[in-house]
Amino acid sequence: MIEYYLIGGVILVGFLALIPVAYTIKSYLTYAYINGRLRARQNQLVTPQNLQNYTERSFEDIVYDIDQNFSIELTQYLQPDISYGALDNALRTHHIDDINAIRRFAPDQYNEFFNAYLDRFIIRIIKNIVRRRRVNLAEQTRRLPGPNRFSIAFRQNQDPSIQELQEELRGTRYGAIIDDYEDQITDNEYKSFENELNKAYLHHLHRTAPTDTAKDYVKTITDQINLSLALNDAENFAETGRIPTDELKEASNTRAYKDVLAENGYDIDGETKEELEHGFRQHLQDYATKLKTRQPLSDAIIISYLLRKNRNVQNLNILLKLSYHDTPPAQIKGAMTL
Repeated sequence: MIEYYLIGGVILVGFLALIPVAYTIKSYLTYAYINGRLRARQNQLVTPQNLQNYTERSFEDIVYDIDQNFSIELTQYLQPDISYGALDNALRTHHIDDINAIRRFAPDQYNEFFNAYLDRFIIRIIKNIVRRRRVNLAEQTRRLPGPNRFSIAFRQNQDPSIQELQEELRGTRYGAIIDDYEDQITDNEYKSFENELNKAYLHHLHRTAPTDTAKDYVKTITDQINLSLALNDAENFAETGRIPTDELKEASNTRAYKDVLAENGYDIDGETKEELEHGFRQHLQDYATKLKTRQPLSDAIIISYLLRKNRNVQNLNILLKLSYHDTPPAQIKGAMTL
C-alpha cells in the first residue's frame, strides 16, 4: 500500500514540475506563430534597395510599382486623384489597417498598448484640424478601435472647427490640452501645444506597455523625441525616457549632446544637429534588427515590426512627397533613413 502512495507522490510531483514547462512551451509556440505571421508581413515592406531605385523614377511610376508589387495596395485607399496629399492620407490609412491586422493575432496583453499606439493617428488628426488642414475624418477614424474613435456625427463632419473639436474631446486627456493652449492656438502658435500632445501620448503609451521590452521601446522613442526637442531649443520633455531630461537641458552643443547620448547607452555619431537626429533614426533601425534576431520567440518581434513598419511608412512618405515636387534623387536619398 505504501508503495502505491510513493508512486502516486512521485507522479504528482512530476506532473507539478511539468506545469511551468508546459507554459513555457505554449509561450514559445504562440510566438513562433506570431513570428511567422510578422515575417510574412516584413517581407512585403519596401526594401532599402527599392527605395533607392525609386528616387530615379517618376512620381506616377513609383505609385504604380508600389501598388503592384507590395502589400500596401495604395489604389484601394485612393480616390481618383493621386496627389501627394491623397497619398499621404492613403499611407496613414494603410498603416492603421496594418496595426489592426497585427492586433488580431497578438497576445491579449497587448490590446491596451495597441489602443494607445493608435493614438498617434488621433493626435495627427487633432493637429491637422487645429492647423486648418484638410483631413479625411470618415475614412481614417472609422478604422480606429473603440476607445480611439470619434463620435459618428463628428466623423461625418467634412470641415470641423476647433470649437467642435474641443467639444468632441471634452473630458479626455487631449481635450484638456486643447483647453490649456487655447490662447496660443488662437494666436497661431502651435509648437508648444503639439509638443504637449506628444508628451501626453508617450506617457499613455508607457503606462500601457505590458512588458519590459515594450517599456524599453517607449523609453527609446521618448529619447528620440526629447533629443529632437532639445536640438531645436524646445521644451515639453516627456519623462518616460532613459535619458534624464535635465542632462538634455544642460547640453549646449553637439559635442555635449553626443556625450549625454553615450552616457545613456546610445552610440550615435554626428557633428551637426541634423546628423545627430539622422543618427538616432538609424539607431532605431539597428534596434529593430537586434530585437528581431536576438529574441525571436518573445514579444520583441512585435516591437521590432512596429519600428520597421513605422520607418518604412515614413521613408515612403518622404519619397513620395519629394518625388511629387521633382526633387533631385540625391536629395531624396539623403532625406530617407535606409
